Amino acid sequence: MTDVRIAHVRPIRTERAGMTLTRLARLSRLAAVALPLVLVWTPAAAATGPALTVDGRPLAGAVTAPSFTVASADLGSSVRAKFRLDGVYLGTDATLPFTWPVSATAGTHELEVRVYDEAGEQGRTAARFTVERTTTATPTPAPAPAPSTPAPAPAPGTRALTADGRPLAGATVASGVTVTAPDLGGTVKAKFRLDGAYLGTAVTLPLTWPAHAAPGAHQLEVRLYDAAGAEQGRVVADFTVAGSSSTPQPAPAPAPAPTPTPSPAPAPVRTVTVRDGAGLAAALAAATPGTTIQLADGVYTAEQQLTVGTSCTAAAPCALRGGRGAVLDGAGLSGHYGLHVKDADHWTVAGVTVRNASKGIVVDGSDRVVIDGVEVTQIGAEGIHLRAFSSDGVVRGSLVHHVGLDKPQFGEGIYIGSATSNWGTYSGGRPDASDRNVITGNRIWATGAESVDIKEGTTGGVLSGNTFDGAGMAGENSADSWVDVKGNDWLISRNTGTNALLDGFQTHVLVSGWGRRNVFTGNTATVRAAGYGFRFQDAATTGNVLRCDNTVTEAGLGSANQRCA
Repeated sequence: MTDVRIAHVRPIRTERAGMTLTRLARLSRLAAVALPLVLVWTPAAAATGPALTVDGRPLAGAVTAPSFTVASADLGSSVRAKFRLDGVYLGTDATLPFTWPVSATAGTHELEVRVYDEAGEQGRTAARFTVERTTTATPTPAPAPAPSTPAPAPAPGTRALTADGRPLAGATVASGVTVTAPDLGGTVKAKFRLDGAYLGTAVTLPLTWPAHAAPGAHQLEVRLYDAAGAEQGRVVADFTVAGSSSTPQPAPAPAPAPTPTPSPAPAPVRTVTVRDGAGLAAALAAATPGTTIQLADGVYTAEQQLTVGTSCTAAAPCALRGGRGAVLDGAGLSGHYGLHVKDADHWTVAGVTVRNASKGIVVDGSDRVVIDGVEVTQIGAEGIHLRAFSSDGVVRGSLVHHVGLDKPQFGEGIYIGSATSNWGTYSGGRPDASDRNVITGNRIWATGAESVDIKEGTTGGVLSGNTFDGAGMAGENSADSWVDVKGNDWLISRNTGTNALLDGFQTHVLVSGWGRRNVFTGNTATVRAAGYGFRFQDAATTGNVLRCDNTVTEAGLGSANQRCA
């Protein structure tokens, strides 16, 4: 045993393993090192961090626009990069080149990026920069990528963005469409942005992504990359989203009661950092529009239910953010929800782990809630549930597994809406119109019931780019597929499933007029069970559409019980 006093952060490189281990210690704190290895101290100054750039120029010392996209270098075998602005976690990019959209107010800021390989953290870099004060002229400073000057790309005619097979540029479309990016020759990745906001990254051909927008004019930008990570070009399309009267398919109507606040001065943005359950409960109770609650790593429990109950606005949204080491613990499979978002619009819940609860994250009566990059595990019933007229939400990039441990018949991974038997409880006896929700890029496995259950009464949502594994489903309460669709006008696209209990995807008509006009396209089903890849109830009369680009293997009864079109 050797005692070493560590004066500041240093990387420790072991000669045997070749692995860098970073440990933090305060001045004069005693660290015990007991490794059967030769340790070579490298001076702190030698630690290499990723270069941060905007449009190919260094971010450090730059004067930027309020919104721009920062790029982080690959340090060799890097697999992800985590971005923080002024100490607040923004997000993680796991596809090269590592980029993230940044928005900041006028003044001086610091952006930190930490880059990781499979073994752990490789390095980190912080860059201080200044956001200029905006003027009415908006002179487009260097860091803001100008949509009108796309990067060089191949010949015209190969660059069009399309929606449903037609050019998107100049088109009038429904609220929810799937956009397809062009292949410029060797294109392997496309990053999609709507009105400057990052949507997601597609890495399988055809390169598609769902886009949801309110009625009006919008701009979609796609950046295309080759296998080496080099940007090949950018494609931009201006388009219009129609109102419900001119929508060519039964797509989402505009949000039921737009609630524009009568334009008082924007609420101040404030960040509150908390470190324990009592502090979190207090911060949630005190939140006002514009609040971000930042969780330090640790386990958060509370004597009573942790509830998000403040409604925020589009102009001053709120957020609860943390890393995977920030754990919301519900104190038992039959106790509290892990987190309850109730009557609280415009919230983002990002990055945290939710575990050991009766239900994971439940959203009730809350619009435009984003659940981003969370992990939900060790749950008694369902993992994530949007219900009671919760609309226009997003669940993306999250891990949901080992749910239904107490009540496997109710152990859905992600659950949208309410069963007709619960309409009296959650929606006043009416259909639970939790509409236009987007479920994308999630990985769901080890569920007692379906990976995703889309209930009667819901309309116009998108289920895309998710991965399901049905191994271990209990088969109770008629749960025998990865996905049940009982709502109307859903787009089910680019999902991948393995190990179904009976069928891969099913539609059901539990209430007359529901389970209709849903579209299934680009899905891959490795069923490994006795049923179909796609099973449609009342196939001849419900108007559900099965496209011919779906792939089904190892299904005992074949691809589907209706023809593709």
